[in-house]
Amino acid sequence: MHLRFLDDPPPPPQEWLVHGLFPKGCVTVVAGAAGCGKTALVTNLVVAGCTGGSWLDIPVNGGPTLWLAAEAAASTERRLRALADTGSRTLPISIASPVPNLLDEDAFEAISTAIDAVSKRLGVPIEIVVLDALASSMRGADENAARDMTRVMGVLLDLVEKKNVTVIVLAHTGKSGDANVRGHSSVIADATAAFAITEKSGCKRLICLKQRDHEMSKPIPLHIVADCSALRVERVADERGEPAEREGGVTSAESVSPAPPLGGALTH
Repeated sequence: MHLRFLDDPPPPPQEWLVHGLFPKGCVTVVAGAAGCGKTALVTNLVVAGCTGGSWLDIPVNGGPTLWLAAEAAASTERRLRALADTGSRTLPISIASPVPNLLDEDAFEAISTAIDAVSKRLGVPIEIVVLDALASSMRGADENAARDMTRVMGVLLDLVEKKNVTVIVLAHTGKSGDANVRGHSSVIADATAAFAITEKSGCKRLICLKQRDHEMSKPIPLHIVADCSALRVERVADERGEPAEREGGVTSAESVSPAPPLGGALTH
């Protein structure tokens, strides 16, 4: 147990993967119904972070990523390869499968070992870990049971603390069609930020469910464009046909430090 006092030097300011939306150094949940575009949304985010590009018209300050593919590993790899087609430069992204069941006693050690192996292969530390998806990484567990879900979330929180990474968790919403994340409330309770993709009358929106240390962002209208194997996510005008407002006071023209050029390989 580490003790701090108010006369100690203050902690550093919050760093952002996407300013005002995705904080660094914590767990963020992205939820939605099956097939709504969760994986497309986050693959676009990861690639933008590695290229110093933008995502939904907002600059991304990302970095080397380990994608834990608990489902559809080959499909996800094809999408990442298509999005990451940058000529001679290979982006520092690795896809891991199969993923250990997060209820297993050695789940943390298995993922920790994978992080170390990928960091060594790429020559740079892993900054982001994506878990796709929560339910598929805890097969046999009771999603509504506090005992199972808090244990699973504990593994992810340990990765943040002990491996100094940002964790993005893809989760499912309930059958009712609303934005509530399926399963025990500890999923949202343990997350620093949480979002859901909703769809109404053919219009998708990314809505904020939680921001622990920042104001709640406004919904972002978006659509997903199929480009061969690449599914590209684009910000669109709001329902009134007006340009959507930028989140967190940052526009696409404002500066956020991009990730430095990195080498490495896209591996399975």
